[in-house]
Amino acid sequence: GFNFTIFEYSLKSKYLSWSENQWRDGYNKPIKNWKSKVRNVLPHLKPIQQKSYQVNNAYENQVQDAIKNYKTSIQ
Repeated sequence: GFNFTIFEYSLKSKYLSWSENQWRDGYNKPIKNWKSKVRNVLPHLKPIQQKSYQVNNAYENQVQDAIKNYKTSIQ
């Protein structure tokens, strides 16, 4: 099955980008079938792991802040 947890941030970011663009994709074409669009985008998403291997954890902190802000915005 699909491991949603490592793709959670990427998938939610994609959803937000579509909704903020009046349900248009990256080519500015209207999204008519969102289920098909999600199926097609899944193989192209990048997993964002909880652990960062970079010496500088600024990126990891930004990711965690974005996830936290998203979770509070949907409650």
